[in-house]
Amino acid sequence: SDFSETITLTAQQQDYDLPLAIFAKSLSNIDFNLRQGRFAAKKKQPQWWRDWRSGLIAASVAVVSFIAIKGTQLYVISYQANQLETQAVTMYQQAFPNKVVR
Repeated sequence: SDFSETITLTAQQQDYDLPLAIFAKSLSNIDFNLRQGRFAAKKKQPQWWRDWRSGLIAASVAVVSFIAIKGTQLYVISYQANQLETQAVTMYQQAFPNKVVR
């Protein structure tokens, strides 16, 4: 028995949909929002914050810079004061060898 003799095939013409078309047809039943995740609408900031934000940032940078500069100056001046005190004690002990430094 020959295989081609036992099966009869008939060709039919039929419309078919592409996968994207099938997906698009089903979207009418689904509620979705493209503006989500990193594309989500940003929350509107109050007007007063938008007006003052750049000034507040600049003032914050100025205050932090001021504190950093003053802290550095304090450290340098304290170091110099300790050196001068050590130098003064050394000179006093050389000038008055038998005296106790208070």
